[in-house]
Amino acid sequence: MVIRRVKLVKIGTLAFEAFEKPDPKIRLMKHFCGIGTGSNVVYIEADDQNILVDTGFDYEDNVRWRNSEKNRENLINSLSHYRIAPEDIDSVFITHWHRDHFGNLDVFPDAEILTHRAHQQLDFRCREIGDQKEIAEGVMVLATPGHTEHHASLVLTLDDVCQESSGFAGCFQGIKSSCIVVAGDAIVSHSYYLQNKFWDYNSDFFSEEHSIRSQQMISELADYIIPGHGTVFYNVRRG
Repeated sequence: MVIRRVKLVKIGTLAFEAFEKPDPKIRLMKHFCGIGTGSNVVYIEADDQNILVDTGFDYEDNVRWRNSEKNRENLINSLSHYRIAPEDIDSVFITHWHRDHFGNLDVFPDAEILTHRAHQQLDFRCREIGDQKEIAEGVMVLATPGHTEHHASLVLTLDDVCQESSGFAGCFQGIKSSCIVVAGDAIVSHSYYLQNKFWDYNSDFFSEEHSIRSQQMISELADYIIPGHGTVFYNVRRG
């Protein structure tokens, strides 16, 4: 199997879910309760490289040293839970250039930064990957504009996945030939996906038309979706 492991090492949160009004009071209460709106962080272990997707920076508007150090510590601890060290990461793929998705890049000084389109105003050395080009075997970049103009997701093609389960008398539960899409904010969360909504509160939101098209592409491909924020879910539309 080319892709050995996929781990959602850090689960991101949102200021507003699809069923909530974008009310500043809601955001303030969530902030008070420790909800920092950072993105998901996904680890992909392939045959030839270890890839991290986004870096999950909480409280993105707070760029003070203390918040940056707390973010670094939280990410390193989340990785260590799966026995992954920052130096184990060969490349970091950034779905788009919002700080809640790239703010911890300095944790990985030796990793190659990959993206679909580099941000001209940020001083990062990046390698741009074209649409439908592979980073590694079974790991393909998919341009999914809408949330931003140059947003991109990753399509992971897996062979048979088996996991021993003591709940079934030690038998192996298998998932055959699955496709996982790491969607970034093309699908910001499960609730937005179910309600056919998009996160358009960002000032650089590109296009509702492109957002719809990108979500349709993901829906047609994915058995499972890892959104930009929140846990992985089964794609009932394709099923």
